[in-house]
Amino acid sequence: MSYGQMQNASWKPESSSRGILVRIAWTIIAFIAGAGAVAMICAGLFADPQFEQVRLPQGETCHVNVVRFVVLAGAALLPFAPFAIWKAAHRGGFGFWRSTARPGLMTACSSLIGVGLASTACRLPAPLQMAGLSLAMVGSAGLLFFWILRGPAFGMLATDVYWNRALAVIFMFFAMGSSVGSVDIYNHWRHEGYQFNLNVPPYELRTFEQERWDWESRTMRPVERTVRLPRLAYNPQPIYAALLGFLAIGGLSESVYRMRLSRLARKAAFDRLF
Repeated sequence: MSYGQMQNASWKPESSSRGILVRIAWTIIAFIAGAGAVAMICAGLFADPQFEQVRLPQGETCHVNVVRFVVLAGAALLPFAPFAIWKAAHRGGFGFWRSTARPGLMTACSSLIGVGLASTACRLPAPLQMAGLSLAMVGSAGLLFFWILRGPAFGMLATDVYWNRALAVIFMFFAMGSSVGSVDIYNHWRHEGYQFNLNVPPYELRTFEQERWDWESRTMRPVERTVRLPRLAYNPQPIYAALLGFLAIGGLSESVYRMRLSRLARKAAFDRLF
């Protein structure tokens, strides 16, 4: 089911199924999703912190920067931009699974990865850190699964010879880069003794100045505040290494698949001529 038996006959997509207005609408959606996600991530990372005290189930209390939750929303939204670009760019005729369902599921898995990895920058309590890393691993496995589950056959165009060959080279370099990154991160983790649970105090005290509105003087005045922030409890390096490893497998699979499509498209063009 990874490859399927591709049709060896030349094929012409129906132009009515991919109207220009539909493409324009998806392009606008892609721009809004991409720009909105980048804006939210930047706002969450660089805006002034707003700490709120939370009570944990074991009775302890700590502070969480609620502005960083905007980063989670941006990380979840960002993968929808390439999905919308795909919907705007593909030529049509691929069927619901290839054109919408599979890319949509891959987008959802990418959102899980983004939220899981972004949670490490939010200074959340340890149970939520573990939940975020688990979410990233589930998303990584799902992304690879739907990546190689390509679905039924579709028709070929003679021009697919060039494009599939070019994409095969691009994905091969992508797989090589991902594999090198995965091995490098794994080696760093190995040199640290395969440590996943970081043996550090769970919280740290941080004092900073924050401007607040003074109703008496009706001006902004600096106020010194001390907060109790959770520390990073788990080493994310094995998660990064696994994610890059999954991407390397998916990239290699896509490269081999594209080379096969290039050969089938060449045969389709030959059959049409003769």
